[in-house]
Order: sequence, then C-alpha cells, then structure tokens
Amino acid sequence: MEAIKKKELYLFKQVIEQIKEKGDNDFTYRLILIEMEIDKHISILDKFKKQEESEKLQKDREQILIKYAEKDEQGHVVLYENEGGLGQRVTGRGFPSIVGDAKELNAELEKFLEENKKVVALCETAFNKWSKDLDQDAVEFNFKPIPKEILPKLTYDQYKVMFKLIDHGNSGI
Repeated sequence: MEAIKKKELYLFKQVIEQIKEKGDNDFTYRLILIEMEIDKHISILDKFKKQEESEKLQKDREQILIKYAEKDEQGHVVLYENEGGLGQRVTGRGFPSIVGDAKELNAELEKFLEENKKVVALCETAFNKWSKDLDQDAVEFNFKPIPKEILPKLTYDQYKVMFKLIDHGNSGI
C-alpha cells in the first residue's frame, strides 16, 4: 500500500464530509471509522501550526475591522464578493466594505500587530514549518480500506482523493 502524506489527510476529511451521507450503513460505518482516525491525526497536526493562537488573532483582527465596516439595518456587517465592497453582497464568507475612517483603521491595525508581533511571528513560523511537514508520510495511520464494491456513486474528483482509502482487490484499479 502506498504511503499516505499528511496533507492528504486534510483532503480526505473534505471529501468524507461530502460523501458521508451517500452510502449504505456498511459504507458509512467504515467511512466514519476512517474519519475518526483522520481526525486524530489532524488534531495533532493543527496543534503544530498554532491553530488556536492563529484563530484568536484572526478574531481579534476581525473585531477591529467590524468597527469600521458597513452594517445593515440589524447591525450585521455587510459582506461583498470582492475587496473594497465590490461585487454582489454575499452571506457567510466575503469582504467587508470599510466605511469608517481608513487612517484610523490602519492605525488601529498597526497597533494591534505591534502589540501581538511575538504571537504573529510564532504563528507564522509554526505555519511555515507545518506546511513543509505536510509532505511527510503520516505515521501510524491505521485504517481498513473500504471495499470498492460498497462505494456509493462518487464524482471523479472524490474518487481520485479517496483512492488510497479504497480496497481495489487484486486489480489495483
């Protein structure tokens, strides 16, 4: 069996989320067992990239941006497809339109970065090392491949990602 790289664990996780509801109970059971193993590894890997620290910095930065962003009638930040409030309004992920004093916003962001420069540097260093480590083999990744016969219908891209997790019998295909 071909070795599984650490970066593939993240791809597996994405596809598993897409296909978890597609198969019968036997397929779902086996998939969830694999997912549990993947989650264990991802949890460890995420600690190396200082995920919690990075998320806290991002939330704190977003709180600064919110003060200067366009808001709707309910006080929620309005998001757009493109930076600068360009494009259609979107929900979920997007770019805020800054309507407050841009100089004041930049000053506040610079102060935030200065106050947090050690944490920012730590997170950047950890992320860069984590990124390089993703090309290494996953150690002790234990799973039982899913028999090809019980797979639900998958897209070509889903199948391509899941290929290493599937028991192809003697054919290797």
